[in-house]
Amino acid sequence: MNKRNVILLLSLLLGCFSSCAFASFSDLQDPTRPENFSGSQSQAAHPWGLEAIIIAPERRIAVIHGQMVKVGDSVAGFKVVAIQSNTVHLEGPHGSIILFLFNHSVKRIH
Repeated sequence: MNKRNVILLLSLLLGCFSSCAFASFSDLQDPTRPENFSGSQSQAAHPWGLEAIIIAPERRIAVIHGQMVKVGDSVAGFKVVAIQSNTVHLEGPHGSIILFLFNHSVKRIH
């Protein structure tokens, strides 16, 4: 076999191995996941979905359900009034809401 054929054969074998490995990894389950946990329930229980907070010297950005917002922007009828390292404060027609990044909770302030 020449060098080109060896490289081609190795590439094909590597491709087969990696596709088999990915197929088996998709069947693995997280051993720390609670028994009755469902990922879809998490989204339904927390409709605001604060996903990320980015704080830089010139800007503060939050990602809420995939939408990038900054102070002054609106999301679902609420105005973003503050973005902190772990929270986003929103004000709406019926009160204020604080979204928490790490414990995935929403606190309504009247």
